[in-house]
Amino acid sequence: MVPGQRSAEVDRLPHVRSQRRRLARQSRHPDPSPVESVSPLISPTAAANQATRFCRNVTITDVSRLRVYRFDRRTIMRCLSFRLPWIALMLLALNNLLTVGNTAEPIDWKQDLSAGNELAETTSRDLFLLFTGRTWCGPCIALEANVLSQDRFRDAVQGSFVMVEFDFPADDSDRTSEVISNLQAMQERYVISYFPTIVLTDSTGRPYAYLSHYDSSTGPDPLIRQIQSAQKAREARDNYFHVASKSHGAERIIQLHRGLEAIAPLMGKPDEQETDALLKWYQAEIDEIVSFHGDLPAGIVETYRQRIDAQAASKPVKEIEAKLQAFEASKEFRGAVAYLDERMKTIDDLELRQRLAWSRIAFLERDKQYQRALAESRRLLRDGNLDSAQREQLLDREAYNLFSLNRMDEALAHYDRRIEAATENSPQRLRLMGRKAQHALSRLEPEHSIPIWEAYRHAIGNESADWFDTTVLLARQYQKTDQHTQAITLFEEALVKQDDAWVLIDLIRSFQATGHDDQAKQLLAKVRAEQARLAASPRAADRDEAEDLETRLRTIHLPVK
Repeated sequence: MVPGQRSAEVDRLPHVRSQRRRLARQSRHPDPSPVESVSPLISPTAAANQATRFCRNVTITDVSRLRVYRFDRRTIMRCLSFRLPWIALMLLALNNLLTVGNTAEPIDWKQDLSAGNELAETTSRDLFLLFTGRTWCGPCIALEANVLSQDRFRDAVQGSFVMVEFDFPADDSDRTSEVISNLQAMQERYVISYFPTIVLTDSTGRPYAYLSHYDSSTGPDPLIRQIQSAQKAREARDNYFHVASKSHGAERIIQLHRGLEAIAPLMGKPDEQETDALLKWYQAEIDEIVSFHGDLPAGIVETYRQRIDAQAASKPVKEIEAKLQAFEASKEFRGAVAYLDERMKTIDDLELRQRLAWSRIAFLERDKQYQRALAESRRLLRDGNLDSAQREQLLDREAYNLFSLNRMDEALAHYDRRIEAATENSPQRLRLMGRKAQHALSRLEPEHSIPIWEAYRHAIGNESADWFDTTVLLARQYQKTDQHTQAITLFEEALVKQDDAWVLIDLIRSFQATGHDDQAKQLLAKVRAEQARLAASPRAADRDEAEDLETRLRTIHLPVK
């Protein structure tokens, strides 16, 4: 047993639950909850291969795309915690967020599609549909901070588009049932699998481009260029369809194909969508093409038949998806394991069986059968056909289950071996150090996790995208051990890099603890000014943020001289 090990009961205390709530609602550098069990709806292969700069909505397998959590943002947070160290995610998501004094004028977002349609038709503009989670999805927050709030972006798009926002809350209770139902309907209507996703449509609401996989390190220009390219594709689509409307026979089919060909690359990847968006939105044109019996250039009909066949091939998976969704909704995790055991006996596809085995591990973890999940992880690790990414993900599951079994010495030694084997200063080494630090933060007392976080902070260096969050979290651990002088130094270093209202509140507490009330009062005035700015915002997300800040500010009591 590692000295200073926390009891498992600590993770169920109210203050820990409030930290998790804050993570879901605000994503403002909270202490993270313990490294989560991977969702049973995540593909380990997909997790390893996909970029980590966006939020997946839900999947279970890379090939079959089984989806269950269609509207549960907490699932997405679990997805993200499985894909990369929590600390790396948060800075990618939150860089430049809550910058006090941001003067960019907000975009005039509509919240209702019908109102957007009406305005688009009367003003001859297209629709810009944003599917986002402003208060909980890190990449969505980064998109807002780095792109949407910038004057250059606003000026580039508002003349051509009516802007409509679908802001999915962290908790369904934050919105009325009518709003939640409408959001769900829009998510399903437009086949949204990632947050954030931008859908560009004509004034009728028919899409011609899906833009996702946002890179939080970029500013407005790349997205502006994407939108401009999409607009050209839409113009080409319209021109070809116009010619087709005046044509007959093979010539009509060719023009329809050219119109679809212009936008097809922008309609999203079919294997990343529950329903192929091109088939969904252009079914009439595609049906006409595949049913044509005359002579056509080679490959035209086959192009669409292949897409139709691929979608049909995924239908048997729907049964598994529906069953797992029911198990998850009812929290019958043990039943899910038994169901997967039986289904795997009937599946010949080795790749699909392997992915279902991964899902079985996840359901075992959800059922707190950590010993069985550990054994299954180690069994799969003996498979000689694993690629390096799959092996790393399984090793992560092994570590998670060792921690969950309170086998702390083994778990920490597990990470130490992998860190030692990794190349010095390599991304893999830093990833492992970050995960070890995250586990230490949630499993060990602060005095024992501090050296691990100090080592991680030193390893990544102050030019790293992860440095800010790492510094803030380390400072908070010093606070917990009443080492406020060290905490103040770290908070001030972090604030030099990025002005953040939540970190200012942390710094106020340490100034109070060390008797520096004047400095605390100055910072308090700065935070109150930011809270007032958010409270006056037309956006509900900003007003929610203002309420959260006000709640936190009410806990600060400074002496009156």
